[in-house]
Amino acid sequence: MILVLQLICHSVRDFSPLSNTTVLPKFHPVPINLKDPSVQLDETTLKVTIKTVVNEAIDEHPTIQRIGSEIGELKSDVAELKIQTRTNTQAINQLFIKQQRQGVMMEDMRSDIKKVLEIVMPSKMREEQYDRMERRVENHGQRIGALEVKIRDRVGGHERS
Repeated sequence: MILVLQLICHSVRDFSPLSNTTVLPKFHPVPINLKDPSVQLDETTLKVTIKTVVNEAIDEHPTIQRIGSEIGELKSDVAELKIQTRTNTQAINQLFIKQQRQGVMMEDMRSDIKKVLEIVMPSKMREEQYDRMERRVENHGQRIGALEVKIRDRVGGHERS
């Protein structure tokens, strides 16, 4: 028991950032003779004694208190980060699902466009053929008209002479 209490007291250190000096707490344990039959320590008494020694050592060391509060702040920061990570993971999963849906929609649109092109292209090709034929007819009509004018001019010229 004495050894445990002394170890606890000696293990509590306050390191100064400027030097590596160790400051021991002011608490000095009272030696207990464990071989004495009149001394009976149960588990609860031992836990309370150890807890008292640790609490007194912490109370005497502001650095340990500060570190304890920093650990508490870090724990709350970690908890917040876990929540943010879960939220981000959910958002990423939703984004992935939306991306998959959009991919499926794009494939559907591509197949629909291909179907429309299959339907439209023959009619478009027919329209182009009709346009070409109309232009040929117009060209032929103009040629025929030009020939008629030439023939009239020649026939009319012969008649005049």
